[in-house]
Amino acid sequence: MVRSEELQVKAGLPIGENPLPQFRTHVPGHPVALADDVPQKYRENLSADRSRLVLPYLKQDRYDRVREWTPLKTIILENKHLKATFLPSLGGRLASLYDKDGRRELLRDVKTPQTANLSDRDAWFAGGIEWVFGEHEHALTSCGDVYFSKVSGDHIRMYDYDRCDGLWWRVDFFLCEGERMLDAITTIENTRVDRQKLSFHTTMDVEQRQATRVFASSTHALFEDDDYTLGYMDGSVCPRFPKADASYPRQWTKPGHCYFTCEGQALPWIAAIQEDGNGFFEASSPALGYRGLFSWGNSASGANWQRFLSPGWEGEYAELQSRLTPTPFHDAFIEGNSSLSWMQSFGPVSIGKRTKTYPKERLVVEEAVGQSLTKQEFARRQALHTGESDEKDCGLLHRGDGWAYLEKEVWQDALDVTFHVEKADVPKRLLPWLQLVERHIVPPFDPLHIPPVTGDAWLRLLQASEGDPMTLAYYGGIMLAENGYDDQAIDSFQLVHQHMHDAVSARNIAKLLLRQGKDAQALLWYKEATYNIGFGDDPAITEEYVNLLFEHGSWPTAHALLSVLPARWETGTIKAERAILACHENNKSLIVKLLKEGFDNLRPGDGMVDDVWVTLLYMSFAPHEKKTLQKTLGLLSEHPLPPSLSFSFQEKVAQEQRIL
Repeated sequence: MVRSEELQVKAGLPIGENPLPQFRTHVPGHPVALADDVPQKYRENLSADRSRLVLPYLKQDRYDRVREWTPLKTIILENKHLKATFLPSLGGRLASLYDKDGRRELLRDVKTPQTANLSDRDAWFAGGIEWVFGEHEHALTSCGDVYFSKVSGDHIRMYDYDRCDGLWWRVDFFLCEGERMLDAITTIENTRVDRQKLSFHTTMDVEQRQATRVFASSTHALFEDDDYTLGYMDGSVCPRFPKADASYPRQWTKPGHCYFTCEGQALPWIAAIQEDGNGFFEASSPALGYRGLFSWGNSASGANWQRFLSPGWEGEYAELQSRLTPTPFHDAFIEGNSSLSWMQSFGPVSIGKRTKTYPKERLVVEEAVGQSLTKQEFARRQALHTGESDEKDCGLLHRGDGWAYLEKEVWQDALDVTFHVEKADVPKRLLPWLQLVERHIVPPFDPLHIPPVTGDAWLRLLQASEGDPMTLAYYGGIMLAENGYDDQAIDSFQLVHQHMHDAVSARNIAKLLLRQGKDAQALLWYKEATYNIGFGDDPAITEEYVNLLFEHGSWPTAHALLSVLPARWETGTIKAERAILACHENNKSLIVKLLKEGFDNLRPGDGMVDDVWVTLLYMSFAPHEKKTLQKTLGLLSEHPLPPSLSFSFQEKVAQEQRIL
């Protein structure tokens, strides 16, 4: 049965987007070393370029932590055994998978979505199951609309277009009457002639308690050490956590990842078992031959991060993964004009009475998984669903953001009937691009309100159309920058700035100069932007400029900028910058105020709050002393960082005391 309902949740979700293009950051060479015991096959296909790619998407960094009751559209697929609830306006997240027979939630469900800075686009929220396409920490559409359509009473389809990688993707979900597993067939299509890099993983959040134990169909795993070295482990002993049974993620002393090497198996799987012997498991076809586990561990910082990500939700979570490659640092590819697909199954598993020893309990779990889903049954359902996944839908349940239709038209992609995209999908804010597609009229120059496009097909269309040449120069400059032609891109933006006197082109020049290490010139262009058209329309340029001024010790200029900002510009970034400036100016009352209020856009490992706390301690207890390591450690020993402010995983400053 398929239906749509409205769910009322107390949420803190993004409001709009940052309008500035986020140029690719190049990180040559793979970012990890390999321990001596890592087998040769995992030393191959390590990426030579881990560029951070966001364009043509924009950052979603506009949100706060004031949660309000919000209606969310849900799409529900249900039978007498399971109820699956999806959030189509939040990336299609499977928010809940409820076991009606066992009367229990199988996932760490999405009850209070609070966005935080954990993805390449910034905004992300915890919980449920997420399908991640591309080389990203989390899906670029985590907080956006994706398509859903109904195919039959037990079959729905989620789909969209990955604008970064130029790949079409869809996930067909099946919950047939009488089945106790939710099946999902993922299909990725490359409509280009060239081979493309391919990355995919599924994240599955489950409740993490003291007795939660994770097993996979392989006992061998790669793990990330503190210095990003990849090591190799077998069983439940991980050198990174020498005193822990690593199959219990709650015993990890710090956040970490491990990646189970399940390749070559007919039915690779991963399972999380709770203290009562019940749990959740996922299994797949061999194409997804690797599994992963992430846990925040049992550190004070890890616990605080989970409270930060899920205010109002008691408990902790661990993240299970199903992966196409051994780790995020390995590459896979999809050939031109081809498609790839695989199936996953999600459902409950029970083992009865728990067993303490890892080998014995793992065998019990393996047997229980095999009873819940035999290889023969999986193959039967996969064969049945593969044919059904190519069927045409019988109606849209939810529209995407409109870009899929525009990209299809620009690239002239001949899609099959499974990708139901229409002109009606295009929202008002994208009508200038629809006009380009239909009438070959270049949009007016308006970089703060007309979002960017990238790709050769868009460039050819712009060049072949009539309209404002400055629009062509501006978006052409973005495409040049994304392809690594920084000098030519700077020339394009300078041409635009010469004619339009706009702040965004000046800012773009500054960003590319920074990428070339020309900080002094970049500062001059940021200063130029403050006098130009559009600077007063959005806080984004100010956020970047102030941060750069901090780096170069230009505190008076930063103070002048922050002192004249209107109240509506009090973004999370601006708030953090006010705290940094207050530290430099010894403004103790403002520091105390901002620490009590908290910060919105913190990122794991961010040491900003620690630095502010240390500054406050010197102001309060050692105002005339020079900062030294010995003195700082002494102050922190007497006045530790409160747990509610601990975000950097530096355990020496994350004790269980509070002095504010």
